[in-house]
Amino acid sequence: MSGAQATGRGDVGERVDAQPVSGRVMLGQTLRVLREKTGKSLGQLADETGYEKSYLSRLESGERLSKVTVMEDLDGYYGTGDLLLSHWKAARLDAFKDQYKEYMALEATVLAGSPRASADRGLRSGGVVWRPDNGGR
Repeated sequence: MSGAQATGRGDVGERVDAQPVSGRVMLGQTLRVLREKTGKSLGQLADETGYEKSYLSRLESGERLSKVTVMEDLDGYYGTGDLLLSHWKAARLDAFKDQYKEYMALEATVLAGSPRASADRGLRSGGVVWRPDNGGR
């Protein structure tokens, strides 16, 4: 009996401590799988779709996020309905969330260095939150 069987772990439900796959990476992997299923090289796909080989490569690697029309074109090319478009939307949402996190981290850094940081956030000494309706009490 293997160690995984003896402990009851190691099958389908095993937890893996790995980073979640971003929407951009998922989109790229899907593009690669679709292309490989059709037996096309990047060069052949470029010739047949009119997109540059290097551009398609960057989409597959997750380095680049295309415009919506590219995903619509590739969905049509592969006959995948709106599969690529839905992955693209998830990737765009991930990109927005990442930009928002960067913005908030920058804002927190700037505010932390400001003498008005507490006042700007409506905080008073003792942790009381100032609101116009409570008169600062």
